[in-house]
Amino acid sequence: KAEGRSAVSAPAQDVPEELICPLSHQVMSDPWIAADGFSYERTAIEEWFARKGARSPTTGLPLPDTRLLPNNALRSIIASYVE
Repeated sequence: KAEGRSAVSAPAQDVPEELICPLSHQVMSDPWIAADGFSYERTAIEEWFARKGARSPTTGLPLPDTRLLPNNALRSIIASYVE
């Protein structure tokens, strides 16, 4: 489980898959987009990059870089979902 800012707790079976981080398997609270186009909880993907380097956790393919972009649209959807 990622440390730092905690993900929102909710039963995974009741939550749309798009709101779940592929790394932490928790509802994201701070989703960021990696170069593979997938969204991850920020702390989880940063820890992944620190351990594994520039490789996609979802596809296993090399990434051109480890830059992350905030996924504000998904953050808003998650905030509405968990209210």
